[in-house]
Amino acid sequence: MKKHKPLIPANVDPIALADEIKGDMASEWLKRREKIKSKPLLAQQS
Repeated sequence: MKKHKPLIPANVDPIALADEIKGDMASEWLKRREKIKSKPLLAQQS
């Protein structure tokens, strides 16, 4: 039997980690949304 190496260390709370990742993804998504939102405005002004 092969031993599967866990991706997360045993001492890390997987739920807390998931929340952290979700938070990172949400902030990235918001940043992206802001960029998308501001692009049409710039296009209209020029």
